[in-house]
Amino acid sequence: MQTEVSTHKDLDRQLVVRKSNKIVEAKYRLNLREQKFILYMVSMLDTRDSDFRYQRVKISDFESVLNLDGKKWGSIYQVVKEITESLNDKPLTISKEDGKKLIINWIASAEIEPGSGVIEFEFSDKLKPYLLQLREHFTQYELKNILQLKSSFSIRMYEILKAHEYQRKVTFGVEELKQLLGVDDKYDVYYDFKKRVLNTAQKELKEKSDIAFKFKEKRQERKIHSIFFEILKNNRGGEGFDGEAKQTDAPKAEVLPTNPVIERLIGAGFTHAKAAEVYQKGFDSIQDEAKRQAVEAQFGTVDAWLIERLEFLANEMAKGKLKSPQGFFLKSLETQYTSAELEARKKEQEVRKRSVAREASKKQLEADIEKLSRELWEEKSLLVESLLRGSEMLQSAVVQETAKGGLTYRAYNPALSPLENFSKGGSNKMAVFTAVTVLRAADFLRFKDKEGLLENMKKRR
Repeated sequence: MQTEVSTHKDLDRQLVVRKSNKIVEAKYRLNLREQKFILYMVSMLDTRDSDFRYQRVKISDFESVLNLDGKKWGSIYQVVKEITESLNDKPLTISKEDGKKLIINWIASAEIEPGSGVIEFEFSDKLKPYLLQLREHFTQYELKNILQLKSSFSIRMYEILKAHEYQRKVTFGVEELKQLLGVDDKYDVYYDFKKRVLNTAQKELKEKSDIAFKFKEKRQERKIHSIFFEILKNNRGGEGFDGEAKQTDAPKAEVLPTNPVIERLIGAGFTHAKAAEVYQKGFDSIQDEAKRQAVEAQFGTVDAWLIERLEFLANEMAKGKLKSPQGFFLKSLETQYTSAELEARKKEQEVRKRSVAREASKKQLEADIEKLSRELWEEKSLLVESLLRGSEMLQSAVVQETAKGGLTYRAYNPALSPLENFSKGGSNKMAVFTAVTVLRAADFLRFKDKEGLLENMKKRR
């Protein structure tokens, strides 16, 4: 392996991080300074090489990189020593194409030379396929886009979204995303994960990197199970290595979302931006966890809840006593204010809803009775026809019962056979069942369950 020394001059050029998507999607957990250390070293690689070179970097240069986010880490020698030691206890797990898992340390060796102020660094050899001579399925970005970030999961979020930037959108399951960000053992409550991780990363990336993102939660049985991300180009990206702001084009005006609920919020006096913010925040407007869960269970959707709150606001505004309707509305989201008029309307709506439900249930029951009766008739008809076709004794019994008047079998034609009479008998076929049931009751046991079900349904009616 060759050796080269990187100096502060290298910081003046655009350092680029280029990594296989396998590493972007790998499972590992590094703190903020460990991530910046690794990414800085990755940016110093010449990815055209077939082997890793020993990287020799002046610690003073590395200090300027670490401190770009405004944090002071203390003695840089001690910091670098702690980082290199801790990296050996924090391997990454890469999912290989054959389904196997590769668990590997980031570095093979690191040597600090206090007298010369240089650190010599060597990546683990098995990382070569994921950092060198990359031809496809890799992510590339300028190092400056992550150096000002102050959260380790903001860096991970940046890399994950950068890998999907070409698609402009991506969806992750909540648990999957937490694993990728290295917080799968934290934030059991989704609200905390959203507030401390997603919202933090969203704010940091928009202020300090070349991409930004919007996200939308997807629910399954009222629980948030996945998150849809829209990835946006951000013209406000970052500062240089010396903290000098880069000139960028003026940011484009953000296109605000709209829907009927947002339009109603605008009609209530909110600006479009504030209305969109209230809608997107949704149930998270309620800080109290227990209260938030209760409201979410009661209404099911954000739309239903906000519409109810808007109706309450309209009632209160009609009384002419509100000085700040918008402020009152926002407060009502947290406190769930109510009134006698609103409660009376809710009761009316519930009565109406129950009435509609009862009527729908009654119609469904009638339809079910009709369907089951038809099925029983068809099945019994087929059985009787089969029995008559196969038994002269049954045919004779039907003729005798008919002659005695024991069967009310209208339009019975003696010139026709019992089978022919049955086939043409229409509704009179039911009379045949009496004779057949007496003679061959065992054949009708198969209908016992359905007949019992039909009786129960008729009683419910």
